[in-house]
Amino acid sequence: LLLFVLFRLRNKLHKSNIQLNKLVIEKENLVKEIHHRVKNNLQVISSLLSVQSRYIKDEKALETINESMERVNAISILHQEIYQNEVLRAINAKNYFENLSKGLQQTFDPDKKVDLHLGLDDIMTDVDQLIPLGLIVNELLTNAYKYGITNTAPSIWLTVQQSDNRIRINVRDNGIGFGETIPGTGGTSLGYKLINMFTTKLKGKLIVKNNN
Repeated sequence: LLLFVLFRLRNKLHKSNIQLNKLVIEKENLVKEIHHRVKNNLQVISSLLSVQSRYIKDEKALETINESMERVNAISILHQEIYQNEVLRAINAKNYFENLSKGLQQTFDPDKKVDLHLGLDDIMTDVDQLIPLGLIVNELLTNAYKYGITNTAPSIWLTVQQSDNRIRINVRDNGIGFGETIPGTGGTSLGYKLINMFTTKLKGKLIVKNNN
């Protein structure tokens, strides 16, 4: 009798595990589909901004619209990474930053006149961390393309490295430099404020250097 009861309990547990695994898979697929739809919606927003920009004559307003498009695209690329990833919480930062930087290169330098150097560690990162990190890198690379390619042989570098459970991101160029006198790179610019805001959110540290 005891063996019979144990056998029935084991069968019930086995069926319960199968049902639980099925529910987990269905939930993960549903979450992925949500991210996919979010990505599509963000692309619609980006397209609407692109259409709107065609009717804007003011250069400053047009620049603002284009910058907003790049920020939307930075988030859209991340949702695409989540959708394609097998594990929902941990995303490969290397793939994301590579796609992000190549997307910005296509926008600002389609003819690839600027040498883009990438040094990206293979890092698995939490989604909640990767969104602000992606927006920080988006702002820094955008500034580098807009203001840092004054050199006769312009180059931009992006390195993302992990050491002692900390991530170090380095964006640099060989252009005119960074400071209050350089358009768009001063402490009062929106991009600089966003970088500071997201750095604070991540409990990070921002270091600005003007070396060569």
